[in-house]
Amino acid sequence: MHQSISCFTQVFKRIAAEQIQNLQTKFVQQISQIIASPKNNVAKTLNNLIKNVHKLSFVNSMTLYLLDKTDDPIIWRYSSQTIYHEKDKRKLERLFVAKEYEKAIPSAFQGKPELLKVINDRTEFQW
Repeated sequence: MHQSISCFTQVFKRIAAEQIQNLQTKFVQQISQIIASPKNNVAKTLNNLIKNVHKLSFVNSMTLYLLDKTDDPIIWRYSSQTIYHEKDKRKLERLFVAKEYEKAIPSAFQGKPELLKVINDRTEFQW
């Protein structure tokens, strides 16, 4: 039983990684259009890309986090679960880094994933 679960997990990780790898270029293109502090509206193309990832069978939700290049204690968040009416402007949510997981995000972006690993280990997050 354990061996079949382990095999299933490996196959799942490979498929998930391949799916996300296929979208990597599109994310880089969309995110590179956001200059400095992402105070502007979220482009419809980025919103569509996030919503499409959200629709993948192995994704429950997706949240995009961006660092604020001009203000260290700030990160920006955009969630696939936020509902917008068609006429509403889609915006990133500005967050002051205060919670432990919010502190882990900029650290991980800066190549220091230790705090993120501690949080994931504590919550028994499995990847």
